[in-house]
Amino acid sequence: MQKVGQVGQGWTKSKSAAFVATVYDWALRFVLAGIAVIPIRYRDKRPAVREWREFQHRIPSVEEVQRWFMGRAMVNYGVVTGWQGLTVLDFDDPQSYARWRHWAALQGGMTAQVAHLAFKVRTRRGVHVYIRLPQAVHNRHFDGLDIKSRGGYVLGPASTHPTGARYAPQAEALLLPLIPSLEVILPPELLLRADFGSGTPVRLPQVLRAKMEVSDPWEAATAPVSPGGAVQRGLVERIKQQLRIEDFFAPDALQRTGAGWYLARCPFHDDRHPSFWLNTERQIGGCFAGCTPKPVDAINLFAMLHGLDNSTAIAVLARRLGLKEVR
Repeated sequence: MQKVGQVGQGWTKSKSAAFVATVYDWALRFVLAGIAVIPIRYRDKRPAVREWREFQHRIPSVEEVQRWFMGRAMVNYGVVTGWQGLTVLDFDDPQSYARWRHWAALQGGMTAQVAHLAFKVRTRRGVHVYIRLPQAVHNRHFDGLDIKSRGGYVLGPASTHPTGARYAPQAEALLLPLIPSLEVILPPELLLRADFGSGTPVRLPQVLRAKMEVSDPWEAATAPVSPGGAVQRGLVERIKQQLRIEDFFAPDALQRTGAGWYLARCPFHDDRHPSFWLNTERQIGGCFAGCTPKPVDAINLFAMLHGLDNSTAIAVLARRLGLKEVR
């Protein structure tokens, strides 16, 4: 876990022993932690710079942060997600947040620890929870929850919502837990309901869409989903017989480059020129830009898209496809 120390000169301690920091203090802390920030119009969510996406690729200097925020009370700022895998769970309302905390407590272990320790900010209606992943993931939306990671930003602590509500940090320490995958902190059954959105090149294959369960994902998550190693080895080939890697892409998203070879836009980075290759004969693919350190098959791709580890992905796919465990 990464804990960022206190910086800046705006901290004061009140009679209630709570620490208060200015926008400048918080913005500087994020920058010194290796996470970009951008200026936002006061009581607004729109950037105050002409091209904010520049800061998806570079971190502003301390001098820029001072010029934007130092000594200014009427200003907001955005924390650019994706840096160092920074991902924010944006709970829309107290009920969604409370349900997640209850689920995390029942899971125990790392899930409960991360839910307890991760840096949190109270928003106008809900809560932002800050975590880090090995690499940023595509943004997605669920009922009561948004996952904001690659290519976005959130209003940072001490900013002011258009209604006048303050984004209030719930702790002094900027603690950003690094977790291996989203399933550590969210139910796999929920992650399977991801809305990829119209801007992504991927889709859920028809064979899986037809067999999606309609049960409550928070309740379904209480059941174990990961089979033993011997069961996994028996299921992998049977899953691959029904699930093809090219089915994760719309037909018009694939560019044929040879017999059995295709290119598509990579779903794991801002890919303006297709860099994700597929070989439909060998049923593998990968990203030329390095998003996949080694070739992936349909199971690996499914796991990466949904924030699951491979063991959970095998178990979930087996259940979706109606495959029984064979020892």
